[in-house]
Amino acid sequence: MRRELTLACALLLGGRAAAMPSSEVTNQPVGPTSVAQLLHDLDGRNAGDRHYAARELRRRALSLNRRRQGASLSAEEAAVDWADLRMDVEGALIRCIEREEERVSCADAAKALDLSATLPALRAARDSEQRRRALRTLDQTIQSLEALP
Repeated sequence: MRRELTLACALLLGGRAAAMPSSEVTNQPVGPTSVAQLLHDLDGRNAGDRHYAARELRRRALSLNRRRQGASLSAEEAAVDWADLRMDVEGALIRCIEREEERVSCADAAKALDLSATLPALRAARDSEQRRRALRTLDQTIQSLEALP
């Protein structure tokens, strides 16, 4: 599928496509991206970049949350990374929760990072949400964050 897409883009772009790496032709992110780039993409105009950034932040938050449990050295490192990510993404997640398209991924990330500052945005999103999965995620996130000390 990807090859066919690359070939179709090559036909449309003519000779320019031959000089471009396949990631530029298909406009898909390749490899790990820095948190700063993800935050930039999360507030950007490109819907695909916003979706990718929201999913990637969710994945990183859940991964760090799982890894920080325990008493090993890697758990301590994960706890430090988790705290750093928590400080870096708080404002961006609040803005993200206000947008319907990335709301579920950002709510999951806020829950994994224990960001109780997102509660007002989550409650406002809950009042305007129609989709069942999103409602369930928002309810679970709100309950989880309200239970924090």
